[in-house]
Amino acid sequence: MLGHDPGNDAKRLNSFLQECRTLGGLRGFKHFEVFMRGREELLLLIPSSPGHKYEASTLMPKQVHAHSPLYDSQHTPRPERMPINPSDQELKKLPDTTVLLITGYSRYKCPYIYIRSSAEEDELSDAPLHLETTEMWRRKDVPLWEMVLEVLGLVMTSCPSNPFQLDHAYLEALPVEESVLLTGALLNFLQNIWIQADPSKEFVDAVYEDIKALQTRHLSAMYDYTTLNFNLEQQVAN
Repeated sequence: MLGHDPGNDAKRLNSFLQECRTLGGLRGFKHFEVFMRGREELLLLIPSSPGHKYEASTLMPKQVHAHSPLYDSQHTPRPERMPINPSDQELKKLPDTTVLLITGYSRYKCPYIYIRSSAEEDELSDAPLHLETTEMWRRKDVPLWEMVLEVLGLVMTSCPSNPFQLDHAYLEALPVEESVLLTGALLNFLQNIWIQADPSKEFVDAVYEDIKALQTRHLSAMYDYTTLNFNLEQQVAN
């Protein structure tokens, strides 16, 4: 089994963390937000109100900017458990939001997902969620987007037909420089989903439609950016 090869486990975990960093740098999803918090933690924020945005930029909200302290070597947590630290209490300040912590801690050598804030729960457990995708990861590679998909289905009262739907109004309002970078990164992410997902899944066709819309938006942003820089160069030359 893969889990019996520590070296291979470390490589697989590094690949998983790279997926976390890639997703953590994206904005513009309609049904959730993502932010990296440290090297091994990805925060997944699911608002109760559709279309809610925490920040009108790519900057991390101050409530989730708290960095997790390293574990005290004399107070090592039990395997698979991640104690709720004081910085997690800040997450409760986000109104009407469920916050999940997706982790790839090197000490555990596999992904775990924890609930860190929920409108439905006053007391949060330090035990990870029991998910099919994280359990399957022990036996074979499972893409991060599949874990996000499973979590959204569990957390959301009514899971949308396309959980990865984009907020095109948000993308439209971005500065051209940011639009070029973000639309290109979103294209790469959605194309990977479209390639990897079972074609029979309901959301696949909707993802493809978003890909086509993103391609148009990306090319338009590239044209606007190129034109803007050309005009600036002309002004400097004159």
